[in-house]
Amino acid sequence: MKWIFSLLFIVGLGASSALANQPTNFYQLDGLQLEIIDSQGQPISGATVLIGFAENDPFKGNIFTSNRFGTIEIPTLWKTPLPVTVSANGYLTTTFAGTQPLGRTLTLETAESEQSYELKGDVKGFGNLRRDGKIDVGLVMPAFTKRELLGFDISSVMSSELDTIKVLNRNVEVPSNLSLPRQTETYVFPITLNKPSFRIYSRTEGAKKFVASHARFPLKRVVDKIRGGDSILEVINDFTFVGGGLKVVEMSSSSRQEDMNVDEFKYSDQISITGVDLPSDKIMFSMAIKKDGEHFFPTDLKFVQSQQVISLATLPSDRDQRYVASMLANKPEEKALNPTKWDFLTPQFLPPLNLIMELFGRKTEIPAKEEPDMNQMSITLQKYSPNMEAPEFLPLVPAPVLAHREILLSPPEPTTRITPIGTVIIYSRIETIQQENFNSEKRTRLWEIFAPNWPNRVSIPDIDVSSSSNITHRWEVIYLGKEEGSSNAEGINAITHITRNSINID
Repeated sequence: MKWIFSLLFIVGLGASSALANQPTNFYQLDGLQLEIIDSQGQPISGATVLIGFAENDPFKGNIFTSNRFGTIEIPTLWKTPLPVTVSANGYLTTTFAGTQPLGRTLTLETAESEQSYELKGDVKGFGNLRRDGKIDVGLVMPAFTKRELLGFDISSVMSSELDTIKVLNRNVEVPSNLSLPRQTETYVFPITLNKPSFRIYSRTEGAKKFVASHARFPLKRVVDKIRGGDSILEVINDFTFVGGGLKVVEMSSSSRQEDMNVDEFKYSDQISITGVDLPSDKIMFSMAIKKDGEHFFPTDLKFVQSQQVISLATLPSDRDQRYVASMLANKPEEKALNPTKWDFLTPQFLPPLNLIMELFGRKTEIPAKEEPDMNQMSITLQKYSPNMEAPEFLPLVPAPVLAHREILLSPPEPTTRITPIGTVIIYSRIETIQQENFNSEKRTRLWEIFAPNWPNRVSIPDIDVSSSSNITHRWEVIYLGKEEGSSNAEGINAITHITRNSINID
């Protein structure tokens, strides 16, 4: 199920916040200086700026330090487009490829801390839950800006931290940001669930907006489907999203205690989405998204079959702030040793599902590693309207290839309706966290590269990025596009399409 929750926010339809108020070449500004600022618009002093490929390449003295105003003077020896790499203590190292020797503002994002900042509490507002044959759950997750969507980490949506609960005198581990209000339902015999609490973590300090969502599913129908061999594709549409609540919390070094409510608003309206004509080896999901200020959060998620018209739950108000995100990915292959098709599940969910199968008379071997390749996907974001057409996807693209001081790329061909905006390359450290029943992943972004348009290759400047030979690293490429006529917006607000892929380096 990890890959399904990935859709919630892997909809990385954004680039650097430097895009937010800039034209579509990422970082244009009149003037004779380079200005280095943070995401709040404050100058960064003491930042190291490399203009070119390495020290003294292509000209001597090409490394500079920003002054107290966050600026450097543009050197006279800078005559042609070059990569500009900016690094500063506490910020994510960022390269702006193909930069013209003109004045501009470059924005750095805060680096992800090795420390995690905790928010914990109870999820409330479920009301008096009667025996109705449905299991009610609460999920606490961050609301995301478009910039944050790009650097999405699955552990922020479905925590790799686990809490243990008792079910029929058995210990069951569930993700820490998942809440189960006290309820009793019957399938063969009564089952009582009771985990009102949640824990969720942030890798950066400051004010964060969180959303708590209330979902439910019919116990008998879902368990019968699972026991009958259906995959998550066949059961995800049995989940109903009921409502939710928002809260802004100041995350700091100490643990914060805040309860979340799921009854602040109801997903009482419906919008429709039409599926594309899918090849037999592809799958499509669509998600209703609500825009709240500068943040986005999901209100429903459904599997969409070829040319199917399906409804998504959403809020009835603010009709101009409703969006639909759709994802195209490769359909996972069914394995001969996997008769119940559990390829689609993340290891976090294996212990409770194995328990259900054992309790209800069918012990099933569930492979922990067989999942769809969610590294390769294409996503489109549409502002909803009653006459909205089926989404048009950019094609899936190959993974990047590393060569000597270059990254070789295979960008999609622009279409008559979708034009290139830019390309983002992300270099991350991937750490495997050993759990009792599965291994989870912690990703730390170390370096981002922004390039205009969709290039076939990008030069890699010779810089010192923290790495370790015994830890896996990942190179990810994301192509950003805009649908013609979608809006008059520029920069981050113009992006409507992405296609992405990645490669791990051990």
